[in-house]
Amino acid sequence: MRVLFIYIGVAGGFSGQAKATDLIIDGLNPKGVVCVRGLLPYLDRSGRLPVSISGVSLFAKLLRVYWRFLCERLPEGGAIHLSLGLTRFALLRDYVALICASLFARGRVRKVVALHGSVFTEWPTNSLNAQLFRSVIRCAGCVTCVGSSHRQALINLGVSSGKIEIVPNTCEYDGIEESDVTERQASSDQPLECLFLSSLTDTKGYPEYLEALEMIGSVDGAPIHAVLCGPIMMDAYRKRFETYDEAKVWIEQKVASINESDRVQAEWIPGARGSAKKALFEQAQIFVLPTQYPVEAQPLAVIEAMAHGCAIVTTDAGELLSTVNDESAIILSAPTPDSVKQSIISLAEDEQLRLRLSQAALNQFKLKFNRERYVQRWADLLRL
Repeated sequence: MRVLFIYIGVAGGFSGQAKATDLIIDGLNPKGVVCVRGLLPYLDRSGRLPVSISGVSLFAKLLRVYWRFLCERLPEGGAIHLSLGLTRFALLRDYVALICASLFARGRVRKVVALHGSVFTEWPTNSLNAQLFRSVIRCAGCVTCVGSSHRQALINLGVSSGKIEIVPNTCEYDGIEESDVTERQASSDQPLECLFLSSLTDTKGYPEYLEALEMIGSVDGAPIHAVLCGPIMMDAYRKRFETYDEAKVWIEQKVASINESDRVQAEWIPGARGSAKKALFEQAQIFVLPTQYPVEAQPLAVIEAMAHGCAIVTTDAGELLSTVNDESAIILSAPTPDSVKQSIISLAEDEQLRLRLSQAALNQFKLKFNRERYVQRWADLLRL
């Protein structure tokens, strides 16, 4: 069996769709499936090259990729997995890629479109983006999304309900043992470990997190060691900071202010991967992501926190309500620094609450979000 995976290759950066695709490939390879990576180029927006040069370079790369897809000649019974981009340019790019990959296939092939973001939930039904999107979906056998609210948004856009499949995200971790949760959440004379891990765009909630820590520092109680981990990201959905330097200075000043207290000590780590990221989750007792990101989907960081038995504070944004519930997390509808502060204090002062939430989160992870289930779901959809 041969499967062509079409997705964006991001050099030197993190891509949720690339990570999700790699997890499928890593799971299918041992089953004897031949997985072919079809990496699509992306527009260089770093400013290192003029836009005109970047555009010409991108067009040349696209032509080479499209020709490769035409020559791929998938055999009868093969499959195409397309991680669909959701900008207007990406929709056109990926539409042509899907047509090229299937045009000269040697027989019928299964075509599946995977959605990782949630920008489509904002599109008017008759918008150009929605029309392009429906054109892509008509070429595919099915389209996947991560949860029930996204499924309804697709139906509202005119996608047939029979074409929609829900495939929740997973992560690279297997999930710790329940006995390890009990040991980690036990009170001790060491500071309580608190973690925020995400790309730092302000609507992800890092300002509320740092302001909450600053407020906690003025209240007597058990000591807390807090980590803010992530690179600053200036995207279209930012509301508070206009430039990278403005955000950087604010974070540094806020961390310095927090560290003036006797109760809370904070540090900012501008991103972590591999063993460094795993170590942060392994020491964390509380995980905080008070996101209000307008196009939130199903954050991998929350699933990673579930796998590590963290007591979670998050919100009802995107598909988070199909990820955690009131039994496995403290869920804030409209997070403020004060509500985040109260949530962290509640968890800091109540070992049994931490233990109950973290055990429930771990159990939900093993039931719904484990890698084996994820890979098997994709094997079924690709008819492998």
